[in-house]
Amino acid sequence: MQMITPDSFRPKIPPAILIVGSLAGKLISWVSNSDFLLSIKHETFLLMLGWLISYGWWFMAGVGVIWAYNARGTSRILGPSLVTVVGVLAFVWGILLTAIASSSVPRIIISWGDDGTACSATFDTSRLSRFRKKYDIVLVCGIVNPQTERLQEKSISISSPFNIHPVGVFIEAPHSTKMTSVIKPGALMSYWHEAALIPKGTDLSSIHSLSDITKYGGKILDQAYFQ
Repeated sequence: MQMITPDSFRPKIPPAILIVGSLAGKLISWVSNSDFLLSIKHETFLLMLGWLISYGWWFMAGVGVIWAYNARGTSRILGPSLVTVVGVLAFVWGILLTAIASSSVPRIIISWGDDGTACSATFDTSRLSRFRKKYDIVLVCGIVNPQTERLQEKSISISSPFNIHPVGVFIEAPHSTKMTSVIKPGALMSYWHEAALIPKGTDLSSIHSLSDITKYGGKILDQAYFQ
């Protein structure tokens, strides 16, 4: 009968480091939304990093599991394998931390306006193709009110949901009854416009403010309000 000693577990240390480091990296990228931020960038390099952060962690963790299984019966702990694992994880974690520090939400709205009865905007949706199966895109607008936090403003208008197309989309949002009630005829009014992703099938009648969009699993595509 083979005796189990501390040496029996040593060969599993490098793959264990790879597994733990990969899963921890995936957790951090999920919490920080870095995979989402990288996915709405045009740059090829950032798209590659987005793939790495979305799927590379699982690949490395899988390699670690297979490695740990095949490492049974060996006895060496130090050597090229440990150096390689630490080097790879250091490189990938460096990419992750750089992405978190430098990524921001790009401006999706190309142009916008208001004719007194409806808000309108043109969206560059080419950066959102990855989310077309799960999300629709909507236009949300309101009147600039320095006395109310925009996220909590109730006098807003929201468009019908639109599918995400790579060629972009023009959207109109007719003024809601609440928004119309605060518009003063003849007065100079300033309007804000926001693009938002909402899960397909969301009941728009339950959305009364920008904060409700995130409450129901959506994302406001503005750096100031992105979560």
